[in-house]
Amino acid sequence: MSVNLVKLAYGYLSNSEIGEVSEFLGEDSEAVSKGLAVALPTILGGVMSLSSTKEGLGSLMGLVNLGINSGVLDNLDGLLSNKSQSQGLLNNGSGLVSSILGNKASATADAIASFSGLKKTSSSSLLSIVAPLLMSVIGKQVKSDGLNLSELANMLMGQKEHIKEAMPEGMASVSNFDKIAASKVGLAGTKPGLSLGKSSWLVYLVPVLVVLVAIWAFRGCSGDVSDATTVRVTDESNNGQ
Repeated sequence: MSVNLVKLAYGYLSNSEIGEVSEFLGEDSEAVSKGLAVALPTILGGVMSLSSTKEGLGSLMGLVNLGINSGVLDNLDGLLSNKSQSQGLLNNGSGLVSSILGNKASATADAIASFSGLKKTSSSSLLSIVAPLLMSVIGKQVKSDGLNLSELANMLMGQKEHIKEAMPEGMASVSNFDKIAASKVGLAGTKPGLSLGKSSWLVYLVPVLVVLVAIWAFRGCSGDVSDATTVRVTDESNNGQ
């Protein structure tokens, strides 16, 4: 059984942290908890979608690093209690949500608001908090296990059952992970040990450069957040060297 990334993310959301998020949003903690129950598996489903294509997987590590540099795992309550840092977190998270969910971001926020009772603005902000949290959790797992790109894709594509279990009844339509899991496109469908080849490097370079610019911009507006260690994942073609 693959590692349960939703469960790992919940490990950073104790009652105290949920209370901090509720106070920050000006919402009831029960409504926030219900919103989280949809937001976490939905964001993970979007990350699964990215991992199912070469282009998406190429940008994924940059998004993971953007999440890590948010400092959200170690200092969520501190970020939310500081006006400039909280705005930086929301800006950072909003960019991640757009990259992960694309044009479904607004509809997702609507669905979460309808299910949980949160205001639409609060639902959107909750997604912007959840996205860097989850990407940081993924980054921590990548670093601790020393995963390469193909292994990262396999880990993410193994999240289908965990997402199903976590998603509240009646909300499965918010995430399209059933279609994602059936996909054989990209690295998730390649054979173990298959080299990507030198000609494929441009597929990864452009999206990563775009995300690095976003990282630079975010770190510039929240300089008092401590720098996190950047996760480095080696291309499979380097593993053979």
